[in-house]
Amino acid sequence: MDDPLVLAFRRICDAEGGYKALADRISANDQSLYQVYSGVKLPSGRPKGVGPQLRAKLDTHFPGWRSATDAPLVAHGLSYQPDKVPYLTREELMTGKDLPNAFKIDLPDDAMGAKAPKGTRATFERRAPGWGDAVLLIDAKGHPHVRVYRQSLEHDWEGVAPNPAFATFTGSMSGVRVVAVLESLGGGWAQLSR
Repeated sequence: MDDPLVLAFRRICDAEGGYKALADRISANDQSLYQVYSGVKLPSGRPKGVGPQLRAKLDTHFPGWRSATDAPLVAHGLSYQPDKVPYLTREELMTGKDLPNAFKIDLPDDAMGAKAPKGTRATFERRAPGWGDAVLLIDAKGHPHVRVYRQSLEHDWEGVAPNPAFATFTGSMSGVRVVAVLESLGGGWAQLSR
């Protein structure tokens, strides 16, 4: 799975005329940008990702750049009418079909802790996550999981459950992918992970 931030970074490079032009614009080392753009492998075997310093520079020069990851992903603000968001069953999520830009599901377990127990209706939006966002992950078997997306020193990213009884997922696990970001629980806006 490609890191959503790397995909968004590559789109910015392409739009700006390449990694060297982007390096000049944001005052960054062009070789570092080349390594991220080209997927140069680290000693761990994982491709180099977008680190905190590069993220900060991109946030300054290209607000909203993280949302530019893929065509179905959306930019700032709501891309949908909250009263018209479709509800998806667990089975519909597991089919692997294309997901709408926004959708509702019932949380599959108690991984998010007491603030969001199993069965809580949640609205998700397809956009690139930021560190600390609650995200919907799909594992290699197609099972949905909600976790907090965070930076990792050992992996590209981690999906961590606030409830320690539940597994952590990483960007280096085969078949694990981030598919959406939590926008709201029930009728209120989600602030689970902040």
